[in-house]
Parts: sequence; structure tokens; C-alpha cells
Amino acid sequence: MRAAHDMLESVLAAYIDCGMELPAPMDLITLTVDAGFTSLYSS
Repeated sequence: MRAAHDMLESVLAAYIDCGMELPAPMDLITLTVDAGFTSLYSS
């Protein structure tokens, strides 16, 4: 579970670093990791 927390924290930090608006919690659908890349899908 700690790894999932760290992954989500990393994704959200990338949003902040790029100056993008953070997604609302209700907009988040899935967080996936494929071959070391994290993808955040929203509605």
C-alpha cells in the first residue's frame, strides 16, 4: 500500500511541477503502472 501512496504522490507532484491544475478527487478513475510509467486517468 505504501508503494501506491508514493506513486500517487509522484503523479500529483508532476502536475504541480508542470503548473497544471490538480484533478479533483471525484474526477480520478484509475491509476495504472505499465513498464515503469504511471498513468492517471480521469473522467
